[in-house]
Amino acid sequence: SGVKDAELIGTRVTIHEPGTGKLLGMRPIAANHSYKSGGALEAHFGLGQQTKVDVKVTLPSGKTATFASVKADQFLDLNLTTSQSTSVTTQAKP
Repeated sequence: SGVKDAELIGTRVTIHEPGTGKLLGMRPIAANHSYKSGGALEAHFGLGQQTKVDVKVTLPSGKTATFASVKADQFLDLNLTTSQSTSVTTQAKP
């Protein structure tokens, strides 16, 4: 991600419609998901019919990173320092 995991706590990830800027969704990044548990520091969005979105990541420090026209149906590693995105390959479990 280009930043330490602790810096991600409290981050807000928003997705917008390319061209119009219409807000399509928002996810906060939190370490705890229920009592005595932790979770992955990631955001997942269901996009419906959208094929591309603009992604904006806002850290608690106020620093932002924007990723334009991100294609749907993929997992991405977003580097907030360089504003680069890398597609992550996943393997199906048997």
